[in-house]
Amino acid sequence: ARDGADDAEEDAALLAGVRPPGYDWPAFTNWDCIGVKGLLDWDSLYEMTESTWKESEGRSGDVEFALSDEVVTALFFHGREAFKECPLGTLYFLVLYTYEMMSGPRSKEEATAQAQDLARHLRLYPFFVVAAARWPTFEALHHFSKFHAPQNPKAIEHTLCVGVKGPSGIDWDNLQKAAQLWGAEQLKGLDPGEGMSEQSAAPGLTLKAAADIIYRDPQGKGISAQHECPFGFVFLCTTQVLAASMRLTGAFENWARALDKILAELPFFSIAGSLWPTFQMLAMLSSLSKGRQIASLGNFQADIHRWGNAHPVSKRFRQYGDLRLTTDELAPLGRTPGAWRNVDELVSLSANEWYILMMERRREHLRPIYTGALEAVLTTIRASTIEGRLECGFSGLSPARCRERGCEWLGPGEAEGRDLDASGLPSCRRPVPRRKVVAVTFVWGETWAPLVPRFAAWATKLGMHTIIVA
Repeated sequence: ARDGADDAEEDAALLAGVRPPGYDWPAFTNWDCIGVKGLLDWDSLYEMTESTWKESEGRSGDVEFALSDEVVTALFFHGREAFKECPLGTLYFLVLYTYEMMSGPRSKEEATAQAQDLARHLRLYPFFVVAAARWPTFEALHHFSKFHAPQNPKAIEHTLCVGVKGPSGIDWDNLQKAAQLWGAEQLKGLDPGEGMSEQSAAPGLTLKAAADIIYRDPQGKGISAQHECPFGFVFLCTTQVLAASMRLTGAFENWARALDKILAELPFFSIAGSLWPTFQMLAMLSSLSKGRQIASLGNFQADIHRWGNAHPVSKRFRQYGDLRLTTDELAPLGRTPGAWRNVDELVSLSANEWYILMMERRREHLRPIYTGALEAVLTTIRASTIEGRLECGFSGLSPARCRERGCEWLGPGEAEGRDLDASGLPSCRRPVPRRKVVAVTFVWGETWAPLVPRFAAWATKLGMHTIIVA
């Protein structure tokens, strides 16, 4: 996927060194390349990818990946332009192109050079950026991992960490067996509690114990673990990233940085041939952002999809925090000109009036996920904007006594000490938390654009005075 010798210097500057990818990418980048049409029509290419998956799954039970002649030509003759136009779409097709070369009639030297080129490009992007895009890059790497294996007994011992024991205290032999069993268990799509036994729970407990060792002592035993078994360590990191993305989000960045660092040091073909199910874990992470329409990992998440919103852990599978509200829930009044005028009337209300109206809405028959979202909004309004809850003491309370209570004196001067200020609000008020900056992303497209100024007006009324909208 090269344009020629003239690009060699720029390639070297772009891809030089084995380093973890930076985290300073522009916010709100269109990694999915939705609406991008230039060298290639990227929406059409994704539709081809999606239809190929669905057809192959129904026919054989296993997914297939399609690489059209149009894409091959673009990668071979215009690779640089393709990357500039759609970086992660090109990266995905570069994975397919690389495996086609590795399995085709090309020479070993050509296939090796292509694999090294792919490895350099994979290092350019944080793994979670790749996973969150619609392009099934990790799904493809997982699918093709079966074509790799350690080349000799020494390599097997090195990648599987046979007999390795060190200062970390991790039993790598036992952990590798547990990794294979736990990975296979995740693809069964069992309902909560189904098939559970002491024996089936053991692999998960083994992984948790090893991860706890690293988490509790990252600078000691964690560093030792990296040296003892690099391929086992990178697998452990992927399991913790997967857990953090669904539940323990506060720990995500620490595990993510560790994972990106080691992914930059180990080429993809070494990871694929290590026999640790690392790319399976990354494919599972990637699938969380794609919903049930795309299923590339057997029955992974099948239990979630069967239960719908009633599943006990459905909140963990909501496309990276997207509440998955319906159009009617997001815009209950509609999106016609008349509906926007009705929204304007709501924006003009005081917080008290709006709260009363929404309480009536709360009594309607609503989906649990929408009820939860509405409850959170009502709680915030009630706690921070309803004037009646600001009062921190009447009956001649002095400014000094007000401050002793931990409240704020916002009424007349110290000498006057009146209970009410000029607007009729209590002079001594409870402190109200204030956010200096509110960052908001609208990801639904242009049809929702009329909502932006209305949101800004309402947020200003609620005391959010600095709003960044993308």
